[in-house]
Amino acid sequence: MDPNNSMIQHEDEDIPYYYDPQDANAFRLIVLEEKWEEVIKKYEEHVFFHKIRIKGRGTALHVAVSNGNEDIVKRLVDVIVKKHNDQSGLEIKTEKGDTPLHLAAYRGFTSMCECIIGKNGERKHLIRDQNEKGETPLFCTVLAGINKKTFLYLHHFFPSDTSIAINNVGATILHVAIRRETFDMANIIMYLYPNFHSMEDKDGVSPLEDLATRTSAFKSGIRLIWWKEFLYRHCK
Repeated sequence: MDPNNSMIQHEDEDIPYYYDPQDANAFRLIVLEEKWEEVIKKYEEHVFFHKIRIKGRGTALHVAVSNGNEDIVKRLVDVIVKKHNDQSGLEIKTEKGDTPLHLAAYRGFTSMCECIIGKNGERKHLIRDQNEKGETPLFCTVLAGINKKTFLYLHHFFPSDTSIAINNVGATILHVAIRRETFDMANIIMYLYPNFHSMEDKDGVSPLEDLATRTSAFKSGIRLIWWKEFLYRHCK
């Protein structure tokens, strides 16, 4: 073995692997240059490359998701799932704790989410992964505020699990929807999680109390009718 090569488990790699230290940097460069055919060849070559992080971006799969490159995402996931009998590349996180599924969910890329999770939900456990703030991919769809289709897709895998809809500070996705004034999303959430309206976060604030401070909820006649019904139903 070349003495200049070393068996190092870098902070951004999860497996030890004999390699020239320049390999990782060279790989990062081809990812940033979006030379995807070369990236895919490296993914096929060794699982080590699935786990190399690019500072501030995550793995090559994270980058492909962020770029909205659906075809490349599908090809990378296919290699991860089928080539090396090691799917941990789907679970690698960014510095903020986001998996590729977190990013796909936030962007509302439903088909990418399905690709990562599996057509039949083979990897649905990824929906329960939390980032540093305790946010799951499901939670991220509500943070974005416009991804109702993606939200409903992820929700159907765990319809009775409320834990995936609450973050580290006890805020529910209903808190988030109301605070971001995405009231159409709040409507859906209230229907799916009927007990969330009174659930307090760590500051002791419930979604109902949040709603009372959002005057914009009552500016539209349509919204006014809906929220009047909401308040009547839960405050009578």
